[in-house]
Amino acid sequence: MNFIIPTLILWVTNAFLVIPLANKWASKQLCLASSAGVKTLSEETKKSIEKEFIRKYILLDVMILGAIGIIAGLMGYFFIGVSFEKKGWPGMIAFILMSLIGFSIKGGAV
Repeated sequence: MNFIIPTLILWVTNAFLVIPLANKWASKQLCLASSAGVKTLSEETKKSIEKEFIRKYILLDVMILGAIGIIAGLMGYFFIGVSFEKKGWPGMIAFILMSLIGFSIKGGAV
């Protein structure tokens, strides 16, 4: 169960928190480009926006899953999970490490 539950937590957190927040954060850059009077975006601009979205996604993913991991660890749970996306691995690693740290702080032995 320590493998299935964290993967489910990753999917739910990404679907309901990380992706919407990253879209909102990255859309500010898109609004800046459209307010500059640009009707169509060049391929370079699209790649730049996608790159910025991925950076913000990874940052939010690490912060949110790290916080969830430490809370879960302090509650007495440690997790090992897997991400099926390349950009999801930093958040999953933070989730695993923080749950182990929280579990150790609580006094559990891993």
